[in-house]
Amino acid sequence: MDPDKLWNHLSAVEFFATHRDTPDGLYRSEARLLAELLAPGLRVLDVGCAAGSFLAVLRTYQPDLDYTGVDCSALMIDAARRRFPGVRFEVAEGDRLPFQDGSFDLVICTGGTLVTILRWREVLHECWRVTGDKFLFDLRVVANGENLEDVTRSWVRLAFDGEPDQAPVAPYVIINAATFYEAMSAFQPRPAHVRGFGYHHPVSEMATTPHREVCMVQIGLTKQTIDRLPALQWDVPFPWPARQSGTGRA
Repeated sequence: MDPDKLWNHLSAVEFFATHRDTPDGLYRSEARLLAELLAPGLRVLDVGCAAGSFLAVLRTYQPDLDYTGVDCSALMIDAARRRFPGVRFEVAEGDRLPFQDGSFDLVICTGGTLVTILRWREVLHECWRVTGDKFLFDLRVVANGENLEDVTRSWVRLAFDGEPDQAPVAPYVIINAATFYEAMSAFQPRPAHVRGFGYHHPVSEMATTPHREVCMVQIGLTKQTIDRLPALQWDVPFPWPARQSGTGRA
């Protein structure tokens, strides 16, 4: 389904207008890394901003931010503009961001945004292109087993109005550790610093997938100007390959 049509319905807008708008609604992994990455005056891009509620969360951590939100749904962006007049919100696809290289200090793509996007690799690359410094994102990972990137085998019903039989279906992307490592090694330039935090968690109640549990992995990357192996802070239930890091702790 066209991503715009997938999210461009009133029940989804109403849901995201009232959820993830306080720190209590964050995943544990998000809360931990946001506190480390936010600073006064940052130019922040929120990819998959939905109805803009995450801006309220960011402001509780750091009120002095230059924020921009993008989402593929025009209906979501209309709701965000009404709620936060004067803030920049744009309709855009995550794999085709309308910004120049290095336009932002921090790019955020969290809250499970990537789990419903089959072109998640392209979104990662675009986000890395437009950040000049830091990038925060999350993925759903299993240490072993097959990748699930086929909507006919792993999907989630977007039943925000309580009517699952009528709800649209989105992919529910789960990758294995080998694919995760490949994605991390594809960033160019390589990150100077990798922060990783993750924990096991049941899959979404709205999801149909062979996996019952996934690792909720949150990653914070910092860009570098000198090509070297990244420093590492890694608190995730599966190991980081030694060949892909320099100094730091695993």
